[in-house]
Amino acid sequence: MFIVTMCSLMFVSCQKDGLLPSGSTPTFVDGNTVVSLTGLDNGRTINILDIEKLKVTLGSAATGYQYTLPKYDNSILSLGTTSQSSPTATGNFGVNAWNFTFFKPGTTTLVVNATSATDTIKVFEVTIVVTSATGGQSF
Repeated sequence: MFIVTMCSLMFVSCQKDGLLPSGSTPTFVDGNTVVSLTGLDNGRTINILDIEKLKVTLGSAATGYQYTLPKYDNSILSLGTTSQSSPTATGNFGVNAWNFTFFKPGTTTLVVNATSATDTIKVFEVTIVVTSATGGQSF
């Protein structure tokens, strides 16, 4: 209970200070805060603590395109699980999700591209600033 209360207080403080993306709703998984980003966060700078987790969720790429693995500094971020849901007949065009944890404080650009047989386009880019939860500074 104490940990959940502290995580909730940290979220309120971060949201008040503008550290979390607007519209971002943190969830708690296994006692960890998960900050979720969507296409609406494209182009933003996201400040996050190294004890939190990050989830990026994007709708399916345009017809004829597919997403490549995200590009980022792998000394700062670690890609965990990925998922892809298929389109349904009810208008859901499918969703792709990437889950990240952090190795250390620092700053990295996270880019997701989509490719076709003849083209590559950048569809998502955010700057991630990871700060130590124990008071250390980012590098």
